[in-house]
Amino acid sequence: MSRRRLVPWLLIGFGVLLFAFWTSTRLIDRWVLGIPSGSRRANVLELRLSGPVVERPTSFWGDRLVGPLSLREIDTALRRAANDSRIEGVLLRVGPLQTGFAKAEEIRSALAIVRDAGKPIYALVEIGTLVDLYVAAGAERIYQIPSGNFLLGLVSRRQYYRDLLDSLGVEFEVFRTGPFKTAMSAYTDTEMAAEERAFLERLLDDIYDRVVDGIATGRSLEPAAVKAAIDEGIVGARRAEQLRLVDALGFEDELNHDLREKLGRLRTTSVRAYLRGSETSFGWLSGAAKIALIHVDGMMVPGGAVDGPFGDRVAGGETIARLISRARRDASVAAIVLRVDSPGGAVTAADVMWRETKLAAETKPVIVSMSDVAASGGYWIATAATEVYADASTYTGSIGVVMSRINLEGTYEKIGINNETITRGANAAIFVESSPLGPEQRLALETSVQQTYDEFLAKVADARGMTLAEVDAIGSGRVWTGQQALELNLVDKIGGLNLAVQAARRAAGIPLRAGISLQVYPESRSVFEQMGSLLTEVRMALSDQRKLSDALALVAAASPRSSLPPRLPGALTDSWLESARLVALLRGAGPSWALLEAPVPMPLR
Repeated sequence: MSRRRLVPWLLIGFGVLLFAFWTSTRLIDRWVLGIPSGSRRANVLELRLSGPVVERPTSFWGDRLVGPLSLREIDTALRRAANDSRIEGVLLRVGPLQTGFAKAEEIRSALAIVRDAGKPIYALVEIGTLVDLYVAAGAERIYQIPSGNFLLGLVSRRQYYRDLLDSLGVEFEVFRTGPFKTAMSAYTDTEMAAEERAFLERLLDDIYDRVVDGIATGRSLEPAAVKAAIDEGIVGARRAEQLRLVDALGFEDELNHDLREKLGRLRTTSVRAYLRGSETSFGWLSGAAKIALIHVDGMMVPGGAVDGPFGDRVAGGETIARLISRARRDASVAAIVLRVDSPGGAVTAADVMWRETKLAAETKPVIVSMSDVAASGGYWIATAATEVYADASTYTGSIGVVMSRINLEGTYEKIGINNETITRGANAAIFVESSPLGPEQRLALETSVQQTYDEFLAKVADARGMTLAEVDAIGSGRVWTGQQALELNLVDKIGGLNLAVQAARRAAGIPLRAGISLQVYPESRSVFEQMGSLLTEVRMALSDQRKLSDALALVAAASPRSSLPPRLPGALTDSWLESARLVALLRGAGPSWALLEAPVPMPLR
């Protein structure tokens, strides 16, 4: 055979070998490393809903995700199971969940798709709160173990440390834009202000009514009956059965027996095993359009993003901005979805992210999807998006700015420390904590905070087609639910992440039948990287605890016993440490930043 005729055969042979190699690695991945053999024959998707529900997986081991399930994994598995002929039903193990009602709403929406497909959903609850009952109510049938119970209700509690701090000589000097920006009131007030109580009451009413309606619909009850059950507070399993909150009392084996009888057989698969076994891996061959999904999780700070070892995250402005810029410059990315689950933070960090979002929106669709909370800085960056989606129970808005400066002059006097300061510049010592602010320094900080607020108002007004006065009337730190925000024109649509992705598809002109590939950022980190973060966190926490303990011991030793409480509550230590940590994170942001809001309504625990 001539060399000329041999070349095509060599190319064909090489192609066959390449295809065989690729196929064998996929088979090994699926059959040996990834999915247990039982998963391929599974007919029931088993979903364990307990602990935190994160926005994106915390970490991975090798090529396997580990840690808490993400909302997108849960949503994808349920929607895929609804259309998968191999999956005949879903088994939920619910509670206790640690998540907000916005994520719970998205889980309920995905469960509804499974039920609409005619597939049964059975749920097993041991103990649970209101959010657990709300999610479980999306099932066709709920079992509870006989000794279990529900702890029902919504609560928003805040502790105030002003009297205690006064006894220690500690003073917080706070500047804020409006009476509803109450992030630091725990340290400046002795009780809840009328404005703070008013917006918390409003939030509680909105969330409560929606949750009651959701449970009533799922359990075929009247809303009044659900409210009466919630009023009982602690509802034991037998009482829950009487109230029709659950269908039957039983254990796991009894639920499995009933589900097996209904379906004929019962072989379960976990969410991650199911996703690995049902994923389509040919996107790079089919030319699927790319949509970048960029997560903005946690407190916003300047610099890089940080993933904590237990799923807690910090949204670094520099990191997120770089990811948005990369997606903007990538011609293969048709649209961007920003998934925001952040209470705000440093204004500078939010502004850096806002700028890249604005630039990206000039060239391709940018859809913001709000999770449990997208307030302050979390709303700031949303003003640059093409379209804004929020869940009905999302906490958003909080258009305002707050800044705090600590004054320890009284504390130093108590422990016998004299501070002498030499400066160059009239206000160089504005953040030196050993003396109170003078009139000029106070005016400088008030002006800085007001200027930041004016810029916030202008961004919202421009984005939402409103006047500055109209934005101010719903701003000044007021927090709204997603449903209220829709009525106030602060968001465009009510819906979760899946609807936001579909909106991005439409806005980019991607045909409905065409495949899409989600490129998720930031990427999850390995377990070894997480362990490094854990060691750093522990070292910092021990250092902060030691410094605080030493300072309090000095104050206690130097002060008359009558001027100090008999014991310092652990809650103060925890709150002080958390506040110190937030201040440290935000220190590089300058004098004006937005801190965490007051505690929002949560399931009673």
